[in-house]
Formats: sequence, structure tokens, C-alpha cells
Amino acid sequence: MADTAAQGPTGAPPPIGAEAARREEAALQGAVELPTVSARTPLDWALEGATTAILAGEVLVVGLGVISRYVFNSPISWTEEIARLLLVWLMFAGGVIAMKRAEHTRVTALIRLLPEDVRIAVDLGMNAVLLVFLAVLGYQAYLLTLASRGELLPASQISGIWLNGSMPIAIVLMLFFLARQMLLEGRLAIRSPRGIAIAALTVVVTVASVLVPLLAEATPILTLVLGFVLTGALGMPIAFALGLVSLTYLVGIGGVPLTILPIRILGGVDSFVLLAIPLFILGGALMETGGISQRIVDFATAMVGHVRGGLAMVVVVAEMLFSGISGSTAADVSAISSLMVPSMKRAGYSGEESVSIVASATAMGILVPPCLTMVVLGSLANLSIVTLFLAGFIPAFVMAGVLMLVIAVRARMQGWPTASRASLEHFLQAGRNAAIPLGMPVIIFGGIFSGIVTVTEAALIAVVYAFVVGVFLYREMAMSELPRLFVGSGAVTAMTLWVLATASVFAWILAREQVPQLFAAWVQTLGGGPTLFMALTMAIFVVIGALLEGLPALLIFGPILFPIAQSIGIDPIHYGTVIVASMGIAFFLPPVGVGLYIACGIGHVDVNDAIPKYLPYLAALLVGLAIIAFVPFFTLILPELVQGYRPR
Repeated sequence: MADTAAQGPTGAPPPIGAEAARREEAALQGAVELPTVSARTPLDWALEGATTAILAGEVLVVGLGVISRYVFNSPISWTEEIARLLLVWLMFAGGVIAMKRAEHTRVTALIRLLPEDVRIAVDLGMNAVLLVFLAVLGYQAYLLTLASRGELLPASQISGIWLNGSMPIAIVLMLFFLARQMLLEGRLAIRSPRGIAIAALTVVVTVASVLVPLLAEATPILTLVLGFVLTGALGMPIAFALGLVSLTYLVGIGGVPLTILPIRILGGVDSFVLLAIPLFILGGALMETGGISQRIVDFATAMVGHVRGGLAMVVVVAEMLFSGISGSTAADVSAISSLMVPSMKRAGYSGEESVSIVASATAMGILVPPCLTMVVLGSLANLSIVTLFLAGFIPAFVMAGVLMLVIAVRARMQGWPTASRASLEHFLQAGRNAAIPLGMPVIIFGGIFSGIVTVTEAALIAVVYAFVVGVFLYREMAMSELPRLFVGSGAVTAMTLWVLATASVFAWILAREQVPQLFAAWVQTLGGGPTLFMALTMAIFVVIGALLEGLPALLIFGPILFPIAQSIGIDPIHYGTVIVASMGIAFFLPPVGVGLYIACGIGHVDVNDAIPKYLPYLAALLVGLAIIAFVPFFTLILPELVQGYRPR
């Protein structure tokens, strides 16, 4: 969710609002830090403290469940239920922080092109619509909370109000911060009739984007997707754009109680599997801070740094190793960019070439488990996450091999620099230093693939392992840094969960209107069989995935395309792996892929200068994707050998 969520140059998602837009523009031109708009208040401290406590409680409750299960062989029945409850609380507490900081994920490709006064007015109009949406959602959540007072959660026997009541409280706080931001924007936007007109036009276009196609009796998929694309393109945060379009559609067709919104939103994140998301995000933050990333890069450099273009190959090798620990593409590109781009520049690589190599390697790394996108996909399509993890290994090596080949050819043609060969002593020392970091994926994968632990429990192991190594063994992470890491991880988790939650409403409407069946009928009219359908899938998830910034594309098109794939004989595990690989490329697809902006921001490189250098690596990624898509052997061989999986 964290790995398909849009991120800004520091690894945090792009902010919203007029002041935030100016800060984002400065960041994209080279600044690494995005300062907050205002000083922290007692309310901020309370929210951050609550988020830290909830995430820490999540770790403790899941840990208690693991200990009771494996140490005392007496599972505690309520731990899973309380852990899911805490996940819902984390979504709302972290979501409020993200709203206050103006960091909820949104598409920025279009609004960055607008003049500043127009952008401010558009932001004001979008936030006015968002204010109404949140008010309606908050009222419906309040009604749901009142209705749940007499209900008891089955295992813990606590009132359902503890689950549902967090939502209206969080939305009230969101409304407060949003209204405060609108007051700041309004002072600038209403200075001229032009600003007022643009803001009003934005409101009209946003609402009409769904109602006009609906009144024109357009197909449901056209109505919903068109509304979402237009709303998202104007800067509405992705999660709320999904929710707003769903609300507008339901109001337009009538006959559906609006309490379905909070019910579906809560149901969309009430899953034990999704607990892996905050744990892997927190684990990745602990690893990056605790010195694990640096030791992995040093070891990769000792292995292949002496080959011509070897430092570029180090990026690919380091990404293979680090991605197998972090689980997050955004964490990968932030960490690898910070560690490798300065070293490559010092060695004589151009900044544009450096960030292009980092971006392409990280796009490939999404296939290396653990992968948060695979966790979401498994939950969405009812697939085994362990089998998806296994299926991703060899395709990752295939794409890495194609990248290595391109690097080797370019290195010889352009005379790239070489590093001195590491001495045996240095190589062994680097290996010893990396032994403990590399022990983590061995433990995680061994536990998952053997069936000893679940994916969520493996994520907990990653957190504990990274904490112990960073704080007590390497002593490169101070205890005082933990609250900042917990708050940041909680906010990123919340943004991912909000997208998942509102997308569940969107997906429910698609199913209710029988969109998958209608789309399947249209695909069958095209002919071409599995080959054409696979090509169509790659185009959707690479192009639309870049425009929608990853996860929303999966949540919108996944429920539509998976049944079709199975009906024409495509194995679901193979199909899921192709989708994940496509989404990795989409995250770095120029000119809108936000992953490329992260690498350029950290590397202090203008993205327009980097794009020409990136194109050969993009071509290599697309070739690797085609090999994976049309040769299922690479995807299915490990699941067959390890699990006895039978392709369908």
C-alpha cells in the first residue's frame, strides 16, 4: 500500500492545498524536506500520540497472539479481533494527521501545469466539494454508530460502538482541518471574480462529471470511471474521489440507503490479512533508519562493483535484496535513491542516468516478496498470498536480467566508470556486515513458505527484527526516533487504507450494476483470446495505473478483469503476477509516474532531463513484462515445485 500509494520526494505522498502545492513544487525542484504549514499544536501532539499508541498496540496485540499460539500453544481468541479494531482506529487517526498535513494521495500531473492563482482556486473548489462529502459521510457514520450500540463484537464482547464510533469522530476532525485550510485558500482565491468563478466551475464540473453521464443513461462503468478520472485529475485526493463518485452515483440512482457508505468503508479494511500493511511499512522505516539498508548496498557493491557499469548493477542487486525486506516500492525508491545516487554521481555517472537506473530497478523490485500490492491483490481476488509471493521470484530475476543486459550494453558503448575490485578481506567483511540484514528475508520467507507463520505474523517478525538490530545491535537508531517513525508509518498506512476502504464502495457499485459481466461481453466481441486479453491487461495497468497512481487501478479493474481471465483459461496466479509487474512499471511511467519524481527529487535532477535517459530502461522493463506475460512457466514453476500448485 503502501507500495502502490503515490509518494512525494521524501517518501511521503504528495500534499494538497495551495500552500502545500507550492511546497510540492519546490520539493520537485530539488528540496528533500517538505516543511509543515504551521507549528504543532496540542491537538497535533494528541493525534500523533494516539497514532503512535495505536500502532504500538497493534504490534503488541499481534505479538501477543503469536506468543500465545506458538509459545503456550493456547491461542487467545480475541487478539485477531482487537488487532482488526486497532487497524480501523489507525486508519482514522492517521487519516486525520494526513488531512492536517495535506498529504492524502492525489494525482498532481495536471494541476502542476496550472498557474498558481488558478491552482489555488481549483483547490478551493475541490475542497468545498470534499467538505460536503465528508459531512455527508460523517452523518451517515454517526447514524451507523447509533445503530450499533446494542451490538457486541463476537470474540471480545465489546460494543460495536468502539468499531463504528471512531469514524464520525475522525471525520469531525478532518472537517476542522479542511475548513481551516479552506479559509487560508479563500483569502487568496476570492480576491478576484476570476478566482471565484474558477472555484465555482470546479464544483460544478466535479458534481456534473457523474450526474450528467448518469442522466444521459451512459453505462455504469463509463459513468463511474469518467467521474473518478475527472475528479482525480482536478486534484481530489484519490480515496475521497472514489468515495465522492460513489456517493454521487448512489444519490443519482436513488433507492439505496447512504449508510452503505460507512458500512462498506469499514468492511473494506476489516481484514486480518491487511494488518501486514502497517507492519511492513513500519518495518521498512525501521530498517532504513537502523543501518540495514546501507549494509545491504555495501555488500552488493563488493560483489559486482568492479564490473564496467558495476555500480549501476549494484543498484539492481541491492534492490533485489532490499525489496525482499521492505515490501514497499515507495520505501525502496527512497532508500536506494538516497544511498546510491550520490555514490554514482561521485563515480562519474550523470545524475539523469543514476536516477533512471534506480527507478527502473525499483520498478522491477515490486515482484520481490514481501510485496504489499500482492497482499492487497490476494485479499481482493481471494488468492493465496504465499503462492503469489512464490510466483514473483523468478519473474523478478527475469526482469532484473533484462535490465542488467541493457546496463552492460550501455556501459560498454558509453565507457562507464568502474570501481576497484574489492579485496577478499573487504568482500568477506561486507558479507559479515550484511549477514544479519540478509537473515531477515531468510526468516520471513522460510516462515511464510513453510506455513509456520502467516504473512501478518511474518510482518511482525520484520518489525521486531529491524527494531532489535537497529537499536541494540547496530545502535544507529535512537529510541527518541521511534515516535516519528511510528507517526509517519501510521499516516502512510492510513492513506493506503482509505483508498482500500472507499474503493470497496466503488467495487460494490460495479458488482451491483453487473459491470464485470458487461465488460466481459465487450471483451469477447474483440476476439483474440487470451493473448489479446493479456495485452489489454498490461495496457490498462501500465497506463491507467500510472494515471491513477497504482492501487486505485487495481481496486477498480481487478474485480472486473479477474473473472474474465479465469473464464478464458488464464491462471489467476499468473494473471495476478502480471498485474503486479505492470503496476511496478506504472509507478515509474513518465511523465506522470510519481516514483520517477521521488528518485529525481532525492537525486536533485530535473525530471524532464531524466526522461530521455530513462526510456531505454523503460523499454527493458516492458520487454521483461512481455516475457513474463506470455511465458507462464516463469511465474508458475516455483508454486508447482514448492506447493504442488496446479495451474488452472
